[in-house]
Amino acid sequence: MFKKLIFVISFILLTFSFSYADNDYFDLSDSKEGLLKVTYTNTENKKIKIMIQKDQEKSFYDLNNFSQYPLTFGNGEYVFAILENIDGNKYKNISTKKNNITISNPLKVYLNQSQMLNWNKDMNAIKKAKDLTEGMTTNREKAFAIYNYIVKNFSYDHKKAENLSKSYTPKPEDTFNSQSGICSDFASLYAVMLRSVDVPTKYLMGNKNDIEAYHAWNQVYLEDSGKWITVDTTYDITLFQNNMEYSFEKDSNDYTIDGKY
Repeated sequence: MFKKLIFVISFILLTFSFSYADNDYFDLSDSKEGLLKVTYTNTENKKIKIMIQKDQEKSFYDLNNFSQYPLTFGNGEYVFAILENIDGNKYKNISTKKNNITISNPLKVYLNQSQMLNWNKDMNAIKKAKDLTEGMTTNREKAFAIYNYIVKNFSYDHKKAENLSKSYTPKPEDTFNSQSGICSDFASLYAVMLRSVDVPTKYLMGNKNDIEAYHAWNQVYLEDSGKWITVDTTYDITLFQNNMEYSFEKDSNDYTIDGKY
């Protein structure tokens, strides 16, 4: 569980109508793989955000050194924008591009690395994922093995949840090494560990019906049924630590999705 302000961006956009023009800032060479790359250089060290929009769905990201962003809204017409902070929560439009996107394999989006979910083979978390799933052939086997490891070996950090900064971004390797964290930490760790062993995994944010605070959890794709199942490591870590019964699969109707990555 964590503060909603971390991921839900509320700001005043000073430029209300966008002008669309081709430029070199938006690299769509990997758009068929579900990725947008941004080449804009923040030379003045301003606070810059990237907006990705399709219809009424929007995602916002801070521009940093990892300039690869997922296209999670499926096929269709997207709007991409670079927004510069002016003052407080006020932003102006720097550059905008509109483009029709066709993703060759929608599942690929949830195997990619992105700003919030990035890893390399030398990370302890990724090495552990490989060890835990050695010899396994199905997504369900892999998903349960990693889920079971996290639930039984990690603890929820209540103090961290109470003192979280607005700019907090989870770092899966830090979470793995400390074996503690909050919901966003566990959901990001679970996602990168599974993606690293070729299991499509969504990182989701929103609300659960019996949790007051904003929440993060995952969905995992099972190739045998062609369906996504809901998995909540944070919820089950708490149940396990309190010697209560818990289950691998959750009822998706108990969750309201506000953002997906």
